[in-house]
Amino acid sequence: MLRGTLTRTGILLFAALSLSACLGGRSPSVQFYNLSATEAGSTTGATGSGPAISVGPVIFPKSLRRSQLLIRTGPNSVELDEFHRWAGSLESDFLDALGSNLGALLGTERVAIYPAEAMFPLDYRISLDVDRFDGAPGGTLVLSARWTITATEAMTAAAVRHSVIQKTVAGDTMDALVRAHDAAVAQLSREIAEQIRAL
Repeated sequence: MLRGTLTRTGILLFAALSLSACLGGRSPSVQFYNLSATEAGSTTGATGSGPAISVGPVIFPKSLRRSQLLIRTGPNSVELDEFHRWAGSLESDFLDALGSNLGALLGTERVAIYPAEAMFPLDYRISLDVDRFDGAPGGTLVLSARWTITATEAMTAAAVRHSVIQKTVAGDTMDALVRAHDAAVAQLSREIAEQIRAL
């Protein structure tokens, strides 16, 4: 009888310790992020009188075509953060933010985002090849992209440029790193918009 009582007590104690270990040693939850347009507020009153543009496609390196955020750990080294991920496709987020920013900067609502086909005559198509878009909390984010503006009427490249944008990550959190991503896309948007105005 005593032995049976001790056995039951031992089983209950083991179960309690196991439950405590599970609750106390729980893995951190995964955080999800999106890129955001930062120029969206200036679209108020846009009449669609600006140029009609198509944004995309964009080519990203394989290292960026993942759900995990890429953290730069050295000149030639990176790591993937398993607990901080993009909520969707980074390529789609990038084009959405870029397109929204350009619409605001150019005062137009006629913006088609790849892969959607434009339902209106286009003035310009913008295609991009991104070879770097990474950084580290408390460090610097770098966006390196080659981009081409094609005038649809002439079907020729009206401008071919290479932008290398560096943004200080104002904080040692992943939120700060994502905000630096937003700021880099905003600066790229301004450079493209300025070139379109000059054409």
